[in-house]
Amino acid sequence: MATALGAAVAVGLVLAANLAATLEALARFPWRLVPLVVAAVLANYALRFLKWHFYLWRLSIPLAWRPSALVFLAGFTMSITPGKLGELLKAVLVRDLAGTEVSRTASVVMAERLTDVAGLLILSALGATALPHGPLLLGSVAVLLIVTVVVVRTPWLTRLARRTIPQRLLVTRLTDPLRLFLGGGRALLAPGALTFAVVVSAVSWFFECLALYVILDGFDLGVGMLLIRVGRRTGRETCGPASGRSDGTQRLR
Repeated sequence: MATALGAAVAVGLVLAANLAATLEALARFPWRLVPLVVAAVLANYALRFLKWHFYLWRLSIPLAWRPSALVFLAGFTMSITPGKLGELLKAVLVRDLAGTEVSRTASVVMAERLTDVAGLLILSALGATALPHGPLLLGSVAVLLIVTVVVVRTPWLTRLARRTIPQRLLVTRLTDPLRLFLGGGRALLAPGALTFAVVVSAVSWFFECLALYVILDGFDLGVGMLLIRVGRRTGRETCGPASGRSDGTQRLR
């Protein structure tokens, strides 16, 4: 479903743009680079699956690697949902296969997203600081990530939830799933597991960035040129149009 929707969007963009120019650009693309792109993307998926299965092992969820891989791939069908929250489908599938509570496996999905953000922050640190307001944005996201990890690893949060939730039957049922969710999160975000997952995330998303770089380079779209354009556009939006530009700067527009 997600693949079909993505293909439909791509076709729509091609038709809405200059079709002749698009076909000409595709004809000039060095297709010998496609195996490298595919290999980089597959490396990203393989490392992310390694992290997923490591988390299941960490929570002692009895799922062999083959059904685990199928559940992991099934999660991609929900990747287009806001914040990838649809990937909680994986928790439902694991429940059907292994009988594990949905809330317990949901902590794996949460930890996946947190460590993905952490890995992307590491990669972003290599370039974001060169852009206007880059350090501020990077620092804000890093602080939010740290606060989230600290909150999840705070034992009194579960006790506070138990005390503050009204003692009505329907609402009280939520306390046990909340306890399992937070308990699993604390186990997954322990220092050793967190370090391993963040490193795997950074390396896996590096391969995804490498695939994008190869594609852009194949279309003669230098990444350095794109960063210059982004920086100049951000600067103009912040400081207003410059009073004068050199010939070289004019050519970059």
